[in-house]
Amino acid sequence: MCQFETTWEKSSRAQTLFQESADRLLELEKDNLVKVSENSIEVSDLGRIFIRNICMALDDPLWKKKTPQLFSKAI
Repeated sequence: MCQFETTWEKSSRAQTLFQESADRLLELEKDNLVKVSENSIEVSDLGRIFIRNICMALDDPLWKKKTPQLFSKAI
């Protein structure tokens, strides 16, 4: 995501993680922050200022964690 885009192979573990994040990514796409395709995500110019939030949508351990957040929160 350092280049504001990422791609993955269709058969890789990333594809499975992408499917688990699909709902969260759909919300970001509705807000025109990202463009999602079958094997890539591209961050829009507007989305660049929300890169932390976008990366959080892809952070599977964050969403599976059952303990409260101890550090800063994104706005």
